[in-house]
Amino acid sequence: MVKTDTMLAFPALIKMLASKHEKILWIDSSNQANTHSFESKPRLLDKIHIARAFTALQHHQLCKNTGEYDLIIAPEIDKLYNESSLYKSESVELFENTLNTLDGKIICSIQSRLGIKAEKMAENTIKIEKTSQGLKYSTKSSKTKMYHKNCFIQTTVPAYEVTKEQWEEPIKHTETV
Repeated sequence: MVKTDTMLAFPALIKMLASKHEKILWIDSSNQANTHSFESKPRLLDKIHIARAFTALQHHQLCKNTGEYDLIIAPEIDKLYNESSLYKSESVELFENTLNTLDGKIICSIQSRLGIKAEKMAENTIKIEKTSQGLKYSTKSSKTKMYHKNCFIQTTVPAYEVTKEQWEEPIKHTETV
């Protein structure tokens, strides 16, 4: 599960995870998927397949046919179900069926309360924030420790401040005879 407020999050995740996967399917439900982020990496472009759904039924059908893909990327996975013209009960049932079909090989985000079930099913959650230095990733067990910018590296490790008391040895009073 991805929690983010930037459209850059999913292309960045794909770049990070691409070496571990042969075929990646990006199921786009909000017309945000594009390949501009991958132009400098033609081999990566060969691995990514983008499928666009415009209705909940199309999205469901795309999710059912993911057997040949190693990784599924689905930003705002609940959007089309939430905005569907189907009856609410049908939409919820279709969404739950979609989640059960995908079964663990998915990186997704949610848009509405309908997606809470997807959030509960997620094994891991990663929060991605846009900062002035780049994207900041944080999970329960790790956080971004450095940012690469041009030829520089910016760290998030706090500076270690040494006080005068830490360097001076305490004076021990001794008696001389």
